[in-house]
Amino acid sequence: QEKDESDDQEEEEFVPGKSKRKSKKKAAKAAKGGESSGGGGGPREAPREIWSGLPDDPLEGGWPEGWTKKVFLRGSGASQGHQDRYWFSPKQQYKFRSMKEVGRFFEALARANGDEVVAWKIFKGK
Repeated sequence: QEKDESDDQEEEEFVPGKSKRKSKKKAAKAAKGGESSGGGGGPREAPREIWSGLPDDPLEGGWPEGWTKKVFLRGSGASQGHQDRYWFSPKQQYKFRSMKEVGRFFEALARANGDEVVAWKIFKGK
């Protein structure tokens, strides 16, 4: 079988909006999802829960009953392997991304006489 020489050569194809040219083969491969097109739009692996339990962070006066902490491991992307920690309120399971947020929510809870729904509105500034 004779092979066409043009199959071996990568022809340059102009891609509008790009300063660099991309070969037709690379463009076709990227369109099929075989090569990153630079947009980072590929599917991401969902973070995996690696720990769950009572919060182990120091808190003045101790943690009220029912609070939980969960740690997730990022499975893909530029920050793969990073651990994210979240704290969850006992009744409404509101999610907090930092101890600073937890502290602000406790202040809102005190103003709301312990009502998480009202405290959440105060916390969010609504």
